[in-house]
Amino acid sequence: MAASVSAVFSFYTNVDNVPRMAMPDLNLRILRADRPMRQGARILFATRPRFAPLEVTWFLEIADFKPNEGFTDRLIKGPFSHWEHRHEFRSLGENRTAVEDSLEFGSANPLLDRLAGIGFVVSKLNESFRHRERVVRESLEPR
Repeated sequence: MAASVSAVFSFYTNVDNVPRMAMPDLNLRILRADRPMRQGARILFATRPRFAPLEVTWFLEIADFKPNEGFTDRLIKGPFSHWEHRHEFRSLGENRTAVEDSLEFGSANPLLDRLAGIGFVVSKLNESFRHRERVVRESLEPR
């Protein structure tokens, strides 16, 4: 990405940018958030995906927070049995940054798993990561 690591990290850790980085069909909204994002900060948000009949809340805690290096969001309560999402930021030189994500998650719901399958969840996650990258690039890269 053609932006400094500090600019990219600041964009990711601005809680107000989280809804922008989420897929529009998730209808994500922040209900409550500790600001600024930091070690131990907690974020409560809700989504109502277009394909879902009900709103779903996610309660996350930020861990392993290292400015301009990375952070992890861990699920306290939400739609998965386990969720740990690591964001790592690496400078590739002046105004060039690589962002790497690693994600571990557990079953969302046994019935949903049987109906939709893990492939559906992984497909939606990959689509979400591509969307987020586009939003960050459009927001930070010079035109």
